[in-house]
Amino acid sequence: NTGKDLSQNWEFYMAFNMFKIAGILQGILGRVRDGTAASKHAEDRGKMVYPLSQAAWSIIEENFLK
Repeated sequence: NTGKDLSQNWEFYMAFNMFKIAGILQGILGRVRDGTAASKHAEDRGKMVYPLSQAAWSIIEENFLK
């Protein structure tokens, strides 16, 4: 617990973390491409990059680009 009230910037934190996870998933896809992925589910998990990025961008558009 950081003691900070995150509720005022909740949408920012959600979008930021969704982009962060999308970046991690992009790295997983890179390992799938290179043949070094450790999990048999890696490709399926990596396919979430685009939908997650789109969802994050939607949060940004709805809350910060009006």
